[in-house]
Amino acid sequence: MSTEIKQILAAFEKFETIIIHRHINPDPDAIGSQTGLALLLRAAYPQKTIYTAGPAAPDLAWIGPQQDVPAAAYQHALVVVIDTSNRERVAGSLFERGAMVIKIDHHLEEEPLGAINWIDTNASSASEMVWLLTQHSQRLTLTQPAAAALYAGIIGDTGRFLYDLTTAQTHRAAADLLATGIDAPAIGRQEDQFPENVGRLIGWALENVHITTNGAGSLIITQSVLQQFGLQYGE
Repeated sequence: MSTEIKQILAAFEKFETIIIHRHINPDPDAIGSQTGLALLLRAAYPQKTIYTAGPAAPDLAWIGPQQDVPAAAYQHALVVVIDTSNRERVAGSLFERGAMVIKIDHHLEEEPLGAINWIDTNASSASEMVWLLTQHSQRLTLTQPAAAALYAGIIGDTGRFLYDLTTAQTHRAAADLLATGIDAPAIGRQEDQFPENVGRLIGWALENVHITTNGAGSLIITQSVLQQFGLQYGE
């Protein structure tokens, strides 16, 4: 067990309010790791107040909800910033008001964000890192709702286990999550869903991509194309 994991687990014990932030324009791993950690903490410490902070993310609300956190809640709170490499990408401007800030991330280190910075660039996802916490804690026990959120995060960041950072540990994590009885095929189908306008954009892209003689593809998406398909920021 790393020093950072020991320190993080000790901090969970110490604080009565824990606020979890993720990055702006979230993907399944951002919401999955945030939600999964919150659910683990709520199950382990039912007397504590656990928030998932950030603006609404309607496309990913099926993984977990976002909450408005009162500014006063930060004063004596532990703040966890997850799946986020720097300040500019943290969703929510109040995170540094916490009594203690912890960073949990699998991206290359850009800047420290708090007293404890646990960075594991060998992890496939932040969700995998949250699962790893359960392997070193007697309090954090996998529940089915937490497992579903973490599984959504892992398959999102591994491209269904196709990307290079998919390791034996990633598969062990997935097996553990599946053992709780989650509906993995349903989670996978949900992640495959996208709005009609995004589907039409994909069709347009396949028709308009330029491929060089060396096999490199490129595509320019102009503001007029975005308007044509009625796309919102993030879609």
